[in-house]
Amino acid sequence: MGHGNRRPWSLAAAPGRRIQADGSGKHKRVGHFRHPVRAAAEGQKLSFLEKRIRVFNRYLAAGKAQGLYCFMRDFGGSAGPRVTVAGRELVMLASNNYLGLTTRPEVLEAAAAALKRYGTGAGSVRMIGGTMDLHLRLEERLAALAGAEAAITFTSGYASNISVVSALVSGRDAVLMDRRAHASLYDACGLAGVKPELFAHNDIEDLRARLAALPADKGRLVIVDGVYSVDGDIAPLDLIKRACDEAGAALLVDEAHATGVLGPGGRGTPAHFGLEGRVDLVMGTLSKALASSGGFAAGSRDLVDYLRHHARAFLFSTALTPPDCAAALTAAEILLREPELPEALRANSARLRAGLRSLGYPATGDPTPIVPLLIGADFDAYRVALRLQELGVYATPFIFPAVEKGRARLRLSVTAAHSPADIDRALDAFAAVRPLVKESLERAGINT
Repeated sequence: MGHGNRRPWSLAAAPGRRIQADGSGKHKRVGHFRHPVRAAAEGQKLSFLEKRIRVFNRYLAAGKAQGLYCFMRDFGGSAGPRVTVAGRELVMLASNNYLGLTTRPEVLEAAAAALKRYGTGAGSVRMIGGTMDLHLRLEERLAALAGAEAAITFTSGYASNISVVSALVSGRDAVLMDRRAHASLYDACGLAGVKPELFAHNDIEDLRARLAALPADKGRLVIVDGVYSVDGDIAPLDLIKRACDEAGAALLVDEAHATGVLGPGGRGTPAHFGLEGRVDLVMGTLSKALASSGGFAAGSRDLVDYLRHHARAFLFSTALTPPDCAAALTAAEILLREPELPEALRANSARLRAGLRSLGYPATGDPTPIVPLLIGADFDAYRVALRLQELGVYATPFIFPAVEKGRARLRLSVTAAHSPADIDRALDAFAAVRPLVKESLERAGINT
């Protein structure tokens, strides 16, 4: 979730928000919560794991006890445009089911048929006995969607990123990465033993300067997101590709939030910039627009053959399940034959943005379905999110370290399945919380 060279998000991640155990046994105020802090009993020995987790878990329990925890709600149903929480129907603005295909009848029928024919699992890794015709057909469709010669599938988008990058680079190479790239790409560099050189977000001149400063004999890989997951902004891929060509660098684009969303027919960021087939590696996920679970990489046939024999998550993980394959395959086929689906998504995104702007919100991220709303302090983001739930809208806050300190925001995600009535209902809720958001921004000293 989010970007950054930091650990994944946690409630206790921000400095000043940790429990200060002073052994007094008294309640101490830390951040915005009050915690009962107790010293371990005299002579009590704590295991390594107990020491590691107890401070954070006390903090977490205190937040939950005060009703300030707004994550991991039980929806008890599908990831549709509306969800039911505690018996109340809410408009869902936190789902990446961008095209609304997770409940499309053809997708459900294909998954059910695969379950009946192939069983619940592949039973082996792909290289030994886990390759089925479903895997091969899915990879053909994904390659076509990405405008590439071939594709390889993994069990998650995270597994795709960490496995592919670590298969291609080592400590002898240079990785230049946009500083807002997805957290999995930072982890991929760590696994490869490479410290990435970070260039300023979407700053082509900074990228060019860093490429020019590299020794001539260094292997070089540039990594960007096509659509950035927190703010929904788009990488200037035409300029990035030109800089890579001039410097002899390979280019990897993470298309997790662009596949099915951006470009003609939802074919992604390269298609959006007229670069289909010209990007070295396109990474993607099956869990967003493609209504399933899993990940993929697409590129030249030679490159994919290399990855099949070197990507560790492919070699040492059981293959995608048959129902997951069938669901993603059917979703990809629907997308290839119904290019109007991404247009419906863009229309809904535009409707929500226009309404938010009329209420005084900046509502950036055009034309993607990710609409960030800046709030300020983490605590204020919790308050706004919880108030929206009371008003019938589910939206989750992004806080440090997923975003910079003091710049917490709500990340709204629109889908093609939202009706005009859904969006209008959401806008009514955002009108009601506008004074609360304005007050939060003023307290944080943020002008929008």
